[in-house]
Amino acid sequence: MQPVTIGGKAFLLHSDETAPGIPQDAERRANGCLTDGGTPFTGPAQPVLTDISDETHPVTISQMTLAIDRQEPEFCAAELSSSVNSTSHYHEVDDPDRATFAMLSMKNAGLRIFDIRDPSAPKEVAYFNPGQYRAPDGSTLLDRARQHTHYDASTQKIWLTTESHGFYVLDFEPQVRDALALPEPSVALSIAAAAALLCGLRPNRVSTRLQRATAGPGSPARPR
Repeated sequence: MQPVTIGGKAFLLHSDETAPGIPQDAERRANGCLTDGGTPFTGPAQPVLTDISDETHPVTISQMTLAIDRQEPEFCAAELSSSVNSTSHYHEVDDPDRATFAMLSMKNAGLRIFDIRDPSAPKEVAYFNPGQYRAPDGSTLLDRARQHTHYDASTQKIWLTTESHGFYVLDFEPQVRDALALPEPSVALSIAAAAALLCGLRPNRVSTRLQRATAGPGSPARPR
């Protein structure tokens, strides 16, 4: 839960809790084919923007959802058997005092970036999915983005850790930067990034690019 200001107006970015990932049958319950009205026991947790300009009368304005979390019967059997968990865990914004975009850690669906400049109609503009990893027993599993993220405005990079792969530094593809009307990034590193370099980490070597979201309203509900 995070208070944010969008266009000079006070909002709250928040979501329900989700079904735990252990045991495996609980993981299947955090699924878009099961109503989110049952969270934290069934259904995906999906981030919401609530207008709190009048704190005595909060008003829900919008919800940020993914195609895979829509209840579309033709895909439900495959979704339930896959155990893919596309549910919100933590969420942050680029600047709480003047928010442009939200960074949503959506477990198996990776990190999702939503343009929230119009709070009534947030729009997914980019995503990063860490993909698969090999477990000690040799099986292949989907990694999960479930930790807090950090946006470094001086370098326009997002710092992300995932459950299994570790630490990422994410860069925006040019078209995503244009979609968010971000200025050209500064050549100066932030103090935190400089400290990382001094510690022997090389952000440019582990950086990757946030891809632009292309799924439209009619896209099938399948993992990306």
